[in-house]
Amino acid sequence: MSHAELAGPLGLILGKSYLYKNQDSAAFYFEVAKKVLPAEGNDSLYIVLYERSSVLEEFKGNNAEAITMVYKALARIKQSGKLEFIDKVYTLLGRYHMRATRYDSAVYFWNLLLNKYEDEGQKYDMWLPYHLLAEMYKNLGDWPKSKGYFTKS
Repeated sequence: MSHAELAGPLGLILGKSYLYKNQDSAAFYFEVAKKVLPAEGNDSLYIVLYERSSVLEEFKGNNAEAITMVYKALARIKQSGKLEFIDKVYTLLGRYHMRATRYDSAVYFWNLLLNKYEDEGQKYDMWLPYHLLAEMYKNLGDWPKSKGYFTKS
């Protein structure tokens, strides 16, 4: 493998390793990965790159850019069929939309996640979207809905 072929995956790995320690370094390495990864193929790398970049933008307080990045991850998931990443992306989309006070969109994505878990018989995993919905409704002052979701979680 050439240095150029290694630079993309290595940039992603380094970016992920700096994400919680040094956001400037994480941003630098994510940008390196975005520049050198070939546009075709590497779907899993791109999905993780966009998803982690969205989290970086969230840390920096850039919710609009976080949403843009996570939608890029979602588009790549849909294009490639790599559904193993969809749970995290739906969770993030709900969270970012909630922060943007687009509560209907947050509910939509968390319900997609609930329906996925229900369809797959993953009853235990349903606690997370139920908990997220409960917290959102609690913060909105809708105690009956909040309690119902907390009970389910």
